Amino acid sequence: MRKRSMAFMMSLLIVLCTTPFVNANTGTEFDDSKSDVSCEWIQDDELLVKDGTDLSRIKIDENMVTVTNLKTETEEYFYISEGKVHSSITGETVSVLERDSSEITNSDSAIKKAYKSKTRTTKITYAKIKKLAGGSAGLATIAASIVALLGAAGFLCPGATPQVLSLISGIAGFASTVMKGSSKHGIKTTLKSYKRNVKGDIMECWKVTKIVKY
Repeated sequence: MRKRSMAFMMSLLIVLCTTPFVNANTGTEFDDSKSDVSCEWIQDDELLVKDGTDLSRIKIDENMVTVTNLKTETEEYFYISEGKVHSSITGETVSVLERDSSEITNSDSAIKKAYKSKTRTTKITYAKIKKLAGGSAGLATIAASIVALLGAAGFLCPGATPQVLSLISGIAGFASTVMKGSSKHGIKTTLKSYKRNVKGDIMECWKVTKIVKY
Protein backbone atom coordinates (compact mmCIF):
# COMPACT_ATOMS: atom_id res chain seq x y z
CA MET A 1 0.00 0.00 0.00
CA ARG A 2 2.86 2.36 0.86
CA LYS A 3 4.50 1.64 -2.50
CA ARG A 4 1.23 2.46 -4.27
CA SER A 5 0.95 5.76 -2.39
CA MET A 6 4.52 6.73 -3.24
CA ALA A 7 4.02 5.79 -6.90
CA PHE A 8 0.85 7.88 -7.03
CA MET A 9 2.55 11.00 -5.66
CA MET A 10 5.55 10.58 -7.96
CA SER A 11 3.15 10.39 -10.91
CA LEU A 12 1.43 13.51 -9.62
CA LEU A 13 4.75 15.35 -9.50
CA ILE A 14 5.55 14.33 -13.10
CA VAL A 15 2.19 15.61 -14.31
CA LEU A 16 2.51 18.86 -12.38
CA CYS A 17 5.83 19.47 -14.09
CA THR A 18 3.98 19.54 -17.42
CA THR A 19 1.13 21.77 -16.19
CA PRO A 20 1.24 25.32 -17.58
CA PHE A 21 0.61 28.64 -15.84
CA VAL A 22 -2.83 28.71 -14.23
CA ASN A 23 -4.75 31.45 -12.45
CA ALA A 24 -7.43 30.93 -9.82
CA ASN A 25 -9.27 33.98 -11.09
CA THR A 26 -8.97 36.15 -14.19
CA GLY A 27 -6.32 38.53 -12.83
CA THR A 28 -2.66 37.63 -13.23
CA GLU A 29 -0.99 40.29 -11.10
CA PHE A 30 -0.76 40.25 -7.33
CA ASP A 31 -2.49 43.41 -6.16
CA ASP A 32 -2.87 43.96 -2.40
CA SER A 33 -5.85 46.21 -3.01
CA LYS A 34 -7.84 43.26 -4.34
CA SER A 35 -9.37 40.54 -2.20
CA ASP A 36 -9.58 37.87 -4.90
CA VAL A 37 -7.32 34.85 -5.04
CA SER A 38 -4.73 34.41 -7.77
CA CYS A 39 -1.93 31.94 -8.30
CA GLU A 40 0.83 30.95 -10.68
CA TRP A 41 3.46 28.26 -11.04
CA ILE A 42 6.82 29.75 -10.06
CA GLN A 43 8.74 26.49 -10.56
CA ASP A 44 7.83 23.06 -11.90
CA ASP A 45 6.44 21.94 -8.55
CA GLU A 46 5.79 25.22 -6.70
CA LEU A 47 2.69 27.39 -6.79
CA LEU A 48 2.56 30.99 -5.55
CA VAL A 49 -0.83 31.95 -4.06
CA LYS A 50 -2.02 35.49 -3.34
CA ASP A 51 -5.10 35.81 -1.11
CA GLY A 52 -5.71 39.44 -0.21
CA THR A 53 -2.54 40.52 1.58
CA ASP A 54 -1.45 36.94 2.30
CA LEU A 55 1.23 35.37 0.13
CA SER A 56 1.93 31.63 0.29
CA ARG A 57 3.93 29.05 -1.61
CA ILE A 58 2.54 25.54 -2.10
CA LYS A 59 5.04 22.83 -3.06
CA ILE A 60 4.30 19.27 -4.19
CA ASP A 61 7.15 16.91 -3.39
CA GLU A 62 6.61 13.13 -3.65
CA ASN A 63 4.03 12.37 -0.93
CA MET A 64 4.14 15.80 0.71
CA VAL A 65 2.18 19.01 0.19
CA THR A 66 4.06 21.90 1.83
CA VAL A 67 2.59 25.35 2.50
CA THR A 68 4.95 28.23 3.30
CA ASN A 69 3.60 31.58 4.46
CA LEU A 70 6.03 34.01 2.84
CA LYS A 71 5.07 36.88 5.17
CA THR A 72 5.68 35.00 8.42
CA GLU A 73 8.20 32.55 6.92
CA THR A 74 6.43 29.63 8.59
CA GLU A 75 6.35 26.26 6.82
CA GLU A 76 3.77 23.52 7.36
CA TYR A 77 3.06 20.29 5.51
CA PHE A 78 0.46 17.62 4.78
CA TYR A 79 1.95 14.12 4.54
CA ILE A 80 0.06 11.53 2.48
CA SER A 81 0.44 7.83 3.24
CA GLU A 82 -1.79 4.78 2.84
CA GLY A 83 -5.10 6.59 2.52
CA LYS A 84 -4.30 9.04 5.32
CA VAL A 85 -3.16 12.64 5.60
CA HIS A 86 -1.05 13.86 8.52
CA SER A 87 -0.88 17.58 9.31
CA SER A 88 2.16 19.23 10.88
CA ILE A 89 -0.10 22.19 11.71
CA THR A 90 -2.33 20.32 14.12
CA GLY A 91 -0.45 17.05 14.61
CA GLU A 92 -3.64 15.23 13.58
CA THR A 93 -4.08 12.44 11.03
CA VAL A 94 -7.21 12.12 8.90
CA SER A 95 -8.25 8.89 7.18
CA VAL A 96 -10.12 8.92 3.88
CA LEU A 97 -11.99 6.21 2.02
CA GLU A 98 -10.06 5.21 -1.07
CA ARG A 99 -11.87 4.65 -4.34
CA ASP A 100 -12.98 1.12 -5.10
CA SER A 101 -10.25 -0.69 -7.01
CA SER A 102 -12.68 -1.43 -9.86
CA GLU A 103 -12.79 2.30 -10.64
CA ILE A 104 -9.04 2.58 -11.17
CA THR A 105 -7.83 2.05 -14.73
CA ASN A 106 -4.58 0.12 -14.38
CA SER A 107 -4.11 -1.03 -17.97
CA ASP A 108 -2.26 1.36 -20.25
CA SER A 109 -3.60 -0.47 -23.32
CA ALA A 110 -7.17 -0.33 -22.02
CA ILE A 111 -6.99 3.46 -21.74
CA LYS A 112 -5.57 3.73 -25.26
CA LYS A 113 -8.16 1.47 -26.88
CA ALA A 114 -11.47 2.46 -25.34
CA TYR A 115 -11.38 5.05 -22.60
CA LYS A 116 -14.61 6.62 -21.40
CA SER A 117 -14.54 9.68 -19.20
CA LYS A 118 -16.08 9.21 -15.78
CA THR A 119 -17.55 11.63 -13.27
CA ARG A 120 -17.19 11.04 -9.54
CA THR A 121 -18.26 12.98 -6.47
CA THR A 122 -16.72 12.79 -3.05
CA LYS A 123 -17.71 14.45 0.21
CA ILE A 124 -15.30 16.01 2.69
CA THR A 125 -16.60 17.31 6.01
CA TYR A 126 -15.56 20.67 7.39
CA ALA A 127 -14.39 18.79 10.47
CA LYS A 128 -11.77 16.87 8.45
CA ILE A 129 -10.51 20.01 6.72
CA LYS A 130 -10.25 21.90 10.01
CA LYS A 131 -8.55 18.94 11.65
CA LEU A 132 -5.77 19.26 9.07
CA ALA A 133 -5.67 23.03 8.43
CA GLY A 134 -6.18 24.23 12.00
CA GLY A 135 -8.54 26.79 13.45
CA SER A 136 -7.29 29.93 11.70
CA ALA A 137 -6.27 28.83 8.22
CA GLY A 138 -6.45 30.92 5.06
CA LEU A 139 -7.66 29.73 1.67
CA ALA A 140 -4.21 28.58 0.52
CA THR A 141 -3.84 26.17 3.45
CA ILE A 142 -7.45 25.03 3.16
CA ALA A 143 -7.01 24.34 -0.56
CA ALA A 144 -3.79 22.41 0.10
CA SER A 145 -5.55 20.24 2.69
CA ILE A 146 -8.38 19.48 0.23
CA VAL A 147 -5.87 18.55 -2.48
CA ALA A 148 -4.04 16.28 -0.01
CA LEU A 149 -7.31 14.55 0.92
CA LEU A 150 -8.15 13.98 -2.75
CA GLY A 151 -4.67 12.55 -3.27
CA ALA A 152 -5.05 10.20 -0.32
CA ALA A 153 -8.35 9.03 -1.81
CA GLY A 154 -6.53 7.99 -4.97
CA PHE A 155 -7.41 10.82 -7.37
CA LEU A 156 -4.55 11.92 -9.63
CA CYS A 157 -5.42 15.60 -10.15
CA PRO A 158 -2.80 17.64 -12.04
CA GLY A 159 -3.22 21.35 -11.44
CA ALA A 160 -5.84 20.70 -8.77
CA THR A 161 -4.74 23.48 -6.41
CA PRO A 162 -5.66 26.37 -8.75
CA GLN A 163 -8.94 24.60 -9.57
CA VAL A 164 -9.82 24.17 -5.90
CA LEU A 165 -8.77 27.74 -5.05
CA SER A 166 -10.92 29.16 -7.82
CA LEU A 167 -13.96 27.19 -6.71
CA ILE A 168 -13.74 27.75 -2.94
CA SER A 169 -12.88 31.45 -3.31
CA GLY A 170 -16.23 31.85 -5.05
CA ILE A 171 -18.10 30.56 -1.99
CA ALA A 172 -18.94 33.46 0.31
CA GLY A 173 -17.45 33.13 3.79
CA PHE A 174 -15.95 29.73 2.98
CA ALA A 175 -12.95 29.94 5.32
CA SER A 176 -15.06 30.99 8.30
CA THR A 177 -17.54 28.19 7.55
CA VAL A 178 -14.72 25.63 7.48
CA MET A 179 -13.39 26.93 10.79
CA LYS A 180 -16.67 26.03 12.48
CA GLY A 181 -15.63 22.42 11.92
CA SER A 182 -19.00 20.78 11.38
CA SER A 183 -18.91 16.99 11.10
CA LYS A 184 -22.38 16.95 9.50
CA HIS A 185 -21.70 19.45 6.75
CA GLY A 186 -18.88 20.05 4.30
CA ILE A 187 -18.12 20.17 0.59
CA LYS A 188 -19.16 17.88 -2.24
CA THR A 189 -16.44 17.79 -4.88
CA THR A 190 -17.16 16.72 -8.44
CA LEU A 191 -14.30 15.33 -10.52
CA LYS A 192 -14.19 14.38 -14.19
CA SER A 193 -11.63 11.91 -15.52
CA TYR A 194 -9.61 12.13 -18.72
CA LYS A 195 -6.63 10.39 -20.25
CA ARG A 196 -3.29 12.14 -20.52
CA ASN A 197 -0.01 11.23 -22.15
CA VAL A 198 2.86 11.85 -19.75
CA LYS A 199 6.26 11.05 -21.25
CA GLY A 200 4.84 8.15 -23.25
CA ASP A 201 2.63 6.75 -20.49
CA ILE A 202 -1.14 7.08 -20.79
CA MET A 203 -2.53 8.03 -17.38
CA GLU A 204 -6.02 8.46 -15.99
CA CYS A 205 -6.22 11.91 -14.44
CA TRP A 206 -8.99 13.89 -12.78
CA LYS A 207 -10.06 17.51 -13.01
CA VAL A 208 -11.94 19.17 -10.15
CA THR A 209 -14.96 20.69 -11.91
CA LYS A 210 -17.30 21.68 -9.09
CA ILE A 211 -17.30 22.25 -5.34
CA VAL A 212 -20.54 22.95 -3.48
CA LYS A 213 -21.55 23.01 0.15
CA TYR A 214 -23.82 20.32 1.55
